[in-house]
Amino acid sequence: MIVTSTMIKDADTAPSSDMRNRNLDRLLNPRSIAFIGGTRAISAWRVTRRKGFTGQLYMVNPLKPEIDGIDTYASVAGLPEAPDATYIALDPLKTIAAVEVLSARGAGGVVVFGTGFSEVGEDGARLERELLEKSGDLALIGPNCYGLINHVSDGSLWPIEYQKQDLPPCVAIISQSGNVAISLAESQRSVPLTHVVSLGNQAGIQVHDLIDHFAAQPGMRAIGIYLDGLKDIRRFHDSASRALRAGVGLVVLKAGDSEVSASIAMSHTNSLAGSRELYEALFDRVGVAWANTIPEMLETLKVFALWNMAPGDRMAFFSCSGGESSMAADFAEAAGLTMNAPNEAQKSALRAILPAYGFVSNPLDLTTAMFGKGAELSAAVEVMMRGDSDVAVLVMDFASDDIEPGNPNLRMAEGLARACKKVGKRAVVASMKPESISVAVQKRLLDMDVLPLQGLDVGLIAIASGARAAQRRTDVAECAPAPLLAAYTPGPTKILNEWDSKRLLAPFGVTAPKGRLVAADAVAAAAEEIGYPVVVKACSDRLPHKTEAGAVMLKLNDAGEVRHAVETIQANVARYDATICVDHFLVEEMVNGVVSELILGIKNDPQFGPAIVIGTGGIFVELLKDARTLLLPTDARTVARTLRGLAGAPLFSGFRGRPLGDVDAIVEVVLALARFAQENSGTVLEVDINPLFVLANGQGVRAGDALVRRVCRA
Repeated sequence: MIVTSTMIKDADTAPSSDMRNRNLDRLLNPRSIAFIGGTRAISAWRVTRRKGFTGQLYMVNPLKPEIDGIDTYASVAGLPEAPDATYIALDPLKTIAAVEVLSARGAGGVVVFGTGFSEVGEDGARLERELLEKSGDLALIGPNCYGLINHVSDGSLWPIEYQKQDLPPCVAIISQSGNVAISLAESQRSVPLTHVVSLGNQAGIQVHDLIDHFAAQPGMRAIGIYLDGLKDIRRFHDSASRALRAGVGLVVLKAGDSEVSASIAMSHTNSLAGSRELYEALFDRVGVAWANTIPEMLETLKVFALWNMAPGDRMAFFSCSGGESSMAADFAEAAGLTMNAPNEAQKSALRAILPAYGFVSNPLDLTTAMFGKGAELSAAVEVMMRGDSDVAVLVMDFASDDIEPGNPNLRMAEGLARACKKVGKRAVVASMKPESISVAVQKRLLDMDVLPLQGLDVGLIAIASGARAAQRRTDVAECAPAPLLAAYTPGPTKILNEWDSKRLLAPFGVTAPKGRLVAADAVAAAAEEIGYPVVVKACSDRLPHKTEAGAVMLKLNDAGEVRHAVETIQANVARYDATICVDHFLVEEMVNGVVSELILGIKNDPQFGPAIVIGTGGIFVELLKDARTLLLPTDARTVARTLRGLAGAPLFSGFRGRPLGDVDAIVEVVLALARFAQENSGTVLEVDINPLFVLANGQGVRAGDALVRRVCRA
């Protein structure tokens, strides 16, 4: 793959230095490289020489006039040219001095290996700010990073040996952790890498810069990213969206879910960890696949790279073991993949191929009698794959790395490949154990156009991730995600009572039950006017959780019950908090014909901006913890897709004879709340509508309760 000097340009590209972008190209495709420092720099220099880099190499070391018989340079100023790429392994002050000289001379980019910057506290942060200031237009990677590997030209800046590869490169790796970068670089899973970049503190070049660069390269298929956290959520969002539209899939392994992990991540690279729900919303929005482990990440990158994501999610499984078949079915269901049963014509044809005791199904247990019989397997696969399946998966472990033609495993793989090629479907060999497909066997399978997946469980997750990303790419091509909304401006906050909250939301299309706000002595009259049965609630901005205070009374059917409810609520609140005086009450009609209850809200995050939260409500809130998050702005199709993804969706979808809820009205009220969030993103911190009553189809929804918390402005 030839690396060009172009980057993706779009109307939504954030302002950046064109010179720095050109310098990033120079750094990642250098014609000249300098190494500055002691042991680490010398090691990196030696590695690049041994790998066969054909450009110019320089070693700067004032203490050693020659190393390995090659003359060194005493200073950066003494270099005969401004290098395209420089690896610096010095202490912080010397690093800053070297960077200043390189910038003044017009060098391309630098990798700063050294530590002692923002990861160690405020003194280090001050040094990091000075480093960035002195770097000018240099493409600065680091500090506190390991370096970068370049498989395209071997122009690497990496202090330890790394393995060469012979696959056409089409995957880049970006890692905030140096050791994770090493692990990914040393993978033996046939992931065809172009570059591996360790980013460290991201003082200069950040994740989104590299996404833009790599996604613009001809032939690039996928980018794998290890994240502790992001410094610029919006620029990541826009870069990831551009990458997906360009047909480049992103696979992220994100750390920092636990409190301890988040703390480590922040101290390690000074990045912002964020919450899993918000990152999930971000990744779903721009089609990023979330991997939970390194093996899962690598297998997903393999699917993205060699299949250009995935051709579909309908699977047909083949094995010579009932146990393997059962596990394949379990793993496929867990991954969200589809297994269509063979039709009657296929069953008849398969029975003629299988032994008499064989059972025809999907997964198809070929029985041990078929082991090693490539022709028979090929016939069975061809029959099965002429049905409603996209991918044929042969579950099989290789006992050795024998790739001779007589190997029975290879005979079966060849039969699989022939049948899939004949019917135009994809072929996979998936092992139960990841170590059961050696590098030699992987290469042989790839030569057959068979994808080797190492570990059936993670392999099927990878295929499912590829299928989802492919669908999201189609969606994004039709309608690219708009830039994220800005977050609120911090300041003192105020909680609005339920009446004021509902009045604030009503103009945007959030409908509440018919009601009135009245003094205690007017509650009975208000109830008569509204019509029984009614609900009576204390109304105070000091009672955001009225149920806990006993401040809500339901199903009141006459004036006597209403007056008793007022007295009871006042007594309950006095016991709950004697400083709260309840002198006004909200009287509302009792909503009947409720099909289901939802929770709907806004959470305005300082990193991500406002987000909509949709969840199953009512008595199932604590039991199911079933909620999804959408970053804003959003659209009707995304909201509908999110609703279908709730575990509680059957409750409003006609499950087992239940009435069908008004799904269109749910979508409309979510969009109404999104409009409210958009117009008030700078001031509204939080909105909770709980419960949102869903009525029968055509009858709408009602906000049973509402709370708004917003920033107070002087």
